[in-house]
Amino acid sequence: MAGDGPGAEGGGLDKGSVPGLYIYRILSPAETWKMFALGHLIEALAYILNLALTIYMWLIIARALLTWVNPDPYNPIVRFLYNVTEPVLGWVRNRVPVVFGGLDLSPLVVLLGIVFLQRFLISTLFDLARRLG
Repeated sequence: MAGDGPGAEGGGLDKGSVPGLYIYRILSPAETWKMFALGHLIEALAYILNLALTIYMWLIIARALLTWVNPDPYNPIVRFLYNVTEPVLGWVRNRVPVVFGGLDLSPLVVLLGIVFLQRFLISTLFDLARRLG
């Protein structure tokens, strides 16, 4: 019968009982502005995070290249690279046995982690920002 089922009064579908049909709700201008601003905030955070990961990736590469030569350990640049990268590299070395025959592969593991974060997390944040904005 036409009067049976969800939304029996007036026939048709009860929009409040079906998940995903919240599209019918009209956003006020203030709510639209908040979603617009939130989208831009998430996009800016994703951009900054991507930039930070890229810079850290190059620092890891520079640190790995320095292991091929015998740099002066008191050189400020060498000390900076060591101080910035050693917390992450040391954490990886403690958790995963990545030293094979005297070859330390922890920079490679960290670089793979950075690439994963850039491809998954950053792109997800950019997609979320596009959908909100």
